[in-house]
Amino acid sequence: MLRKEIPASSKLAIHDSEFYGSKSLNLVKYQAKPTKTVVVLSTLHKVFASAYETEGKKPEPVLYYNENKCGVDMLDSMCRQMSTKAGCR
Repeated sequence: MLRKEIPASSKLAIHDSEFYGSKSLNLVKYQAKPTKTVVVLSTLHKVFASAYETEGKKPEPVLYYNENKCGVDMLDSMCRQMSTKAGCR
């Protein structure tokens, strides 16, 4: 999916990352699989590309999300079960 807000770049190799930042926001693009690019926007992590020079290492914001995604998955699951959409014929 193409998003105009995220900087366009060439195709990343698997397990490679690109880092973008401003004063308070950091954006990480991580190529997890050949067809799956993970994009994480973080205000918590101060990301520096030099810290992730090791090949195959996931960036800190991606690791943090993976550790704490239980709440997001639970909320999505509950929203699907408890739909407020009214049935009609």
